Amino acid sequence: MTLTGRPAIAALVVLALSLMVNCVLIGFLVARSTERPRPAPAERISVVGTRLLPPPLRAEVSDRLKSDAPSLKAAVASVRQARQALVAAMRAEPYDRAAVAAALATLRQRIDALSELGDAAILDTLDDAAPELRAKIGPQPRRGD
Repeated sequence: MTLTGRPAIAALVVLALSLMVNCVLIGFLVARSTERPRPAPAERISVVGTRLLPPPLRAEVSDRLKSDAPSLKAAVASVRQARQALVAAMRAEPYDRAAVAAALATLRQRIDALSELGDAAILDTLDDAAPELRAKIGPQPRRGD
């Protein structure tokens, strides 16, 4: 049995749509499987970050942050609360520029406090690091390079 006329066109349209949806789905799955790993906690909270540190120093920074988890969690919660307050100020009716400016300043202060925790972990790690390890600080080769 062969399809002709409108049923054939409808079947081709359905097949083409199915092919497009499958291609999009496969592309999404491939993109998710090749996603770069999330940066270490210090990378997300420190201005300096840990990308330039060799793996042993990066691990030490991470361990220091884990040991200071309660204050880190409190600082993250404080930033989250400041962001929520900023959104509330931005949505408020009537709009109050001074309230939004104050909320932005508070958020900036709390982000700075969080960054200071990451920076302190990096500084403490570098205080104890051997000169040979510090000499390796710089752009690190990526996996597969």
